[in-house]
Amino acid sequence: MGTWTAYRVRAGQQVSVGRARSGARSYLAVRGGIDTTPFLGSRSTYTAAGIGGLSGGPLVAGDALPIGAEVASPERPGAHIGAGLRQASGGRVTVRVVPGLGARPYEGQRLARQLARVSMTAQADRIGCRLDGPPLTFVESMSLPTVLPTIQRHGTGTH
Repeated sequence: MGTWTAYRVRAGQQVSVGRARSGARSYLAVRGGIDTTPFLGSRSTYTAAGIGGLSGGPLVAGDALPIGAEVASPERPGAHIGAGLRQASGGRVTVRVVPGLGARPYEGQRLARQLARVSMTAQADRIGCRLDGPPLTFVESMSLPTVLPTIQRHGTGTH
C-alpha cells in the first residue's frame, strides 16, 4: 500500500504499516476515528504519563482499536493527498530557538553560537529530542513554568 492514499479495509482484514523510509512517524487515519475515552479532550496517548489512548501505553501486538461510528461521506478508495499539501520529510531540518522569558538580553547570541555546534539525534518522540555535541552551558536565570518547547537540562552532562 502506498502512502497518502485512501484504501478500503474490510472487517477482519489486517493492515500492516512498515518502517518509515523518510520522516519520523507514520499516521493512520480511520473513518469514524479511534473510539477511546477522551482525556482532556483528546483521544491520543501520552505514554510518559500513562494516560489516554487505549490503555495509557504504546500499542502492542494483539491490541484491538475500537472504531467510532462511520460518518456519512462518499467512499473514495484511491483518493490521495496531493504533493502540494504534504509536508516535506527527510534531509536537513532547521529548528528555530527563541530565548525564554527568563533569559538575559545577551543570552540569545551566546545560545545561538552553542547550538550551531550540536545536532539532534534519532532519540526523539513527539515530546522532545536529544541533542548531540558539546554540553550547553546555561546562565542562571529565574525559574519559570514552560508552556512552549524548551531546552532543558537533563541530568549531568546531557542536554
